[in-house]
Amino acid sequence: MPDLGELLRRTDWYRGPTPRLDGRRIHKEWQHVNVIGDGIEAYVNFNLMDDQRPAADPGATDARTIVIVREPGRGWTGGVHVHHPSAVHAHRGRFDLRLGDDALRMEGGEVVVKAFLPQERVGVDLRLVPLTAPMLGPNTPLEDGLLHWLVVPRLEATGTITVGDRQIAVSAAPAYHDHNWGEFLWGHDLSWEWGFGIPPEPHNPWSCVFVRFSDRRRTKASAQGLFFWNGSEQHRTFRGEELTVELHGHLRAGSVTKIPSVMALLAPDRPTDVPERVRIVGQGRGDRVEAIFECADVCQIVIPTETDLSVTTINEVSGHLHVSGTIRGEPLEIDGGAVFEFLSF
Repeated sequence: MPDLGELLRRTDWYRGPTPRLDGRRIHKEWQHVNVIGDGIEAYVNFNLMDDQRPAADPGATDARTIVIVREPGRGWTGGVHVHHPSAVHAHRGRFDLRLGDDALRMEGGEVVVKAFLPQERVGVDLRLVPLTAPMLGPNTPLEDGLLHWLVVPRLEATGTITVGDRQIAVSAAPAYHDHNWGEFLWGHDLSWEWGFGIPPEPHNPWSCVFVRFSDRRRTKASAQGLFFWNGSEQHRTFRGEELTVELHGHLRAGSVTKIPSVMALLAPDRPTDVPERVRIVGQGRGDRVEAIFECADVCQIVIPTETDLSVTTINEVSGHLHVSGTIRGEPLEIDGGAVFEFLSF
């Protein structure tokens, strides 16, 4: 079995901005972690991008920590913490990102994730053990650049999640991690959907990730893939014409939590363009799988666009995923809680 911690250390390092011929500074880079514990879900995002504000100092970085926690019956809690540029410590080529007291780094063969939002009193203090090898997806073309991503679909998270005065312990909870970087502007003709599937049973060897990039109306896909791991190794990829994706209905949420809460003033509407159900079928070379995600609850991260006065909405959707089928003559099944993301403008 490969040393997955060392493999992650060698591939998941901070890239940082690179000079463009046109002189524009539109680099974006973020590290993302999801944890699905027993009765609790946590989302953590460390986000860095070139500061586009006219008053920003030359070369300044806009750095933010986003933490969202969902508890059934209690709903969503979370927010965004904006860091002063002096609090940003990110070194190209190293897996060691620090934004003030918040940190994402490697320690031994484990990923250490620490983040706390003092105003909302929500945070995580976790150690993640990778169980699958990372996969690199480079050079996805966008309207004004490229997007690159690295994904680790399955880890085990142990530690605590803080909500107010409560600390909720998690032990060997299913977790997901990805790292994205590239050059683009919020507000262009772009949308995406992604999701992951991790079985709740530790002995089940299958894990999967779905991603699709399309125009903002989701009528034309520019890239799509459904990726499977068997044990620690990537096992099968369905791409292009091997995939059929269907979005059914619209999720009717009784209320929609918006992060940060002040953005509800710019995007107060309650309806979302989140589907009620997603059906993904991968078929080819004698293999066939079907994945059905039932959307249940949504939290919106609202971001000002950089091309006009509108906003970009990132819908974090909690729900239930069932995957079944056969790959290389071997049956597979994943059934349990999952998180999908739908980006829209």
